[in-house]
Amino acid sequence: MPASGNAAPYALLERLPTPEEYRRLCEAVGWGPVMNFEAAPTSLERSLYGVVALHLGHAIGMARVVDDGAIYHYLQDGVVDPAHQRRGIGHRLVRTAVAHVHAHAPDRAFLGVFAAQGTERFYRGAGFERHDALTGMFQVKRPDPPQH
Repeated sequence: MPASGNAAPYALLERLPTPEEYRRLCEAVGWGPVMNFEAAPTSLERSLYGVVALHLGHAIGMARVVDDGAIYHYLQDGVVDPAHQRRGIGHRLVRTAVAHVHAHAPDRAFLGVFAAQGTERFYRGAGFERHDALTGMFQVKRPDPPQH
């Protein structure tokens, strides 16, 4: 699907990123220091759904959905390489992933996202809402300290 107003086309493919694409995109947006790239191949394989944006044959964006196989779904790893941001690619990736969940999930399924600070407006444009009765929280397991 060509992106309007750009000389080179952007295409979306419904597939997961390869581990190499995943690493490159995460590093492009500064997530490298907090990612476990050794575990990423397993995480990618166990994802419900993925969509990748390509430019001249190279992955420049991705989004995926992880789930429990029934009710709870999370939009994960919505990323567009900074060199290609602000061209509507992120919106297309998110809309495509959300449409997949809506087409396949049961009624009253939950689709959540942990949005980076400053991106609330972006995700609201894709139909996500903030709920006063809910607070998004998470934990990250840190490496165990070395034993002496």
